[in-house]
Amino acid sequence: QLQGFFTKKVTEMLASLGKTPIVWNESLNSGMLDKSTIVQYWNDGKKALNVKKAAREGQRFIMSPCPPFYLDYPSGMHSIKKIYNFEKEELSTSPNLLGFETPLWTEHIASWEKIQKHTFPRVLATAQLGWGKQEDFSSFKDRVLHALSILDFYEIIHESKKDFLPNPLRAIKHFFSFSSNFLKGNPLESLKRAIENDKEMRRARGEKR
Repeated sequence: QLQGFFTKKVTEMLASLGKTPIVWNESLNSGMLDKSTIVQYWNDGKKALNVKKAAREGQRFIMSPCPPFYLDYPSGMHSIKKIYNFEKEELSTSPNLLGFETPLWTEHIASWEKIQKHTFPRVLATAQLGWGKQEDFSSFKDRVLHALSILDFYEIIHESKKDFLPNPLRAIKHFFSFSSNFLKGNPLESLKRAIENDKEMRRARGEKR
């Protein structure tokens, strides 16, 4: 209730400034969330009962469940196929669905090159879901393979076919590599890496500071 009271006050302040608040789906737990606030669905259990109830009652929402939409996880865990084949019928067809999003958190991603590899080509599956999925994954995969040459033309770094379509052994390798990096996490090292990453991003964009 305290969290709900706080969120309600903040969203009212934002609305008074002409802003549209977006909150994580945990904000539904209090039962106090204003219907004008947009909910971002990332983790509401396998059945997503809170999000489904809110959507039926008119709450607008963004779909970005983890798994499989979080791109900071490797393809062996959150594959392009799982993203493309994602189904939650009641939510996917809701008139209150605003769209899909693939978050990419960078605690364990140490370079601009790796950010691009984690993004492309998996983000194409999210885009296709947003436009409307009309064909099976095999057809979509063929179009993705064609799109790689377009990414190459624009010098966008992307995963190779063997990584974004990993065989079972490679998928296991992705899992253990991710788990190892996660367990070795050090707050001070993460902060240092974040500062270095920020500098690298600014250099990539041609910024002076």
